[in-house]
Amino acid sequence: MTPIQSIFILASLCVLATAYEKPCTYKGKTYKDGQTFKDDCNDCKCDDGNAVCTRKGCPKDPCTYKGKIYNHGQKYKDDCNDCECDDGKVECSKRECPKDPCIYEGKPYKHGQKFKDDCNDCECDDGKVECSKRVCPKRCSHNGEYYDEGDDVKSKEPCTRCFCKNGSVFCSPVVCPPCKGFKPPGACCPICD
Repeated sequence: MTPIQSIFILASLCVLATAYEKPCTYKGKTYKDGQTFKDDCNDCKCDDGNAVCTRKGCPKDPCTYKGKIYNHGQKYKDDCNDCECDDGKVECSKRECPKDPCIYEGKPYKHGQKFKDDCNDCECDDGKVECSKRVCPKRCSHNGEYYDEGDDVKSKEPCTRCFCKNGSVFCSPVVCPPCKGFKPPGACCPICD
């Protein structure tokens, strides 16, 4: 065999060998026969026109929410809403959370409830009590009852007149008119004609 014949035979074998190498196309990309490549976390190889890949389950991305890290599929609460980490994305329900009640001077009030504190108007707002800031006139307490400034205060003695002034109850004897009329039982003064 001459050297030219040897070259001709080798060239023919090369042409035949490349004619049998089949490339493969995977997800829009073409790879040479025998070429390896990645598909996410899986290893692939082009083998005689077919893409052959491992089938490992790729790990899903964690989520960061309000400074905390959650794994894929992990469920947690955010106030009154239910949340879940889904491959790097946080998904939460969108419920409106109930507002907190208030305790004011030992008494419970619901959110939005309005009430009086002396002469001021108050309202429970999500756990906090907001009141107007009026300066209330001084009141008097006498025998378990409250009286405003200037009010007459009930007295147990019929011949004593009491009134509320500067937060204190002042009493003085009743001065009866000088007459000799009829005095009803329990009355201090007679009824004059």
